[in-house]
Amino acid sequence: MFRSVLAILAGLVTLTVASFAIEALANPVLMHLFPRMLPDVAALRVSVPAHLVMFAYTAASVALG
Repeated sequence: MFRSVLAILAGLVTLTVASFAIEALANPVLMHLFPRMLPDVAALRVSVPAHLVMFAYTAASVALG
């Protein structure tokens, strides 16, 4: 039972670290790749394609966790 609890905690830590690391890298990269579509953070927050990319890496982080 102790190993199961540790496995769950390790999964949560992995999920958290992966999500923050990917987001720290992905947002500036998206803004650099698409400067006309995403000139600033406000545009990033309302962009549907950017949200789809964010959903994809969030889903991958959850699966990894």
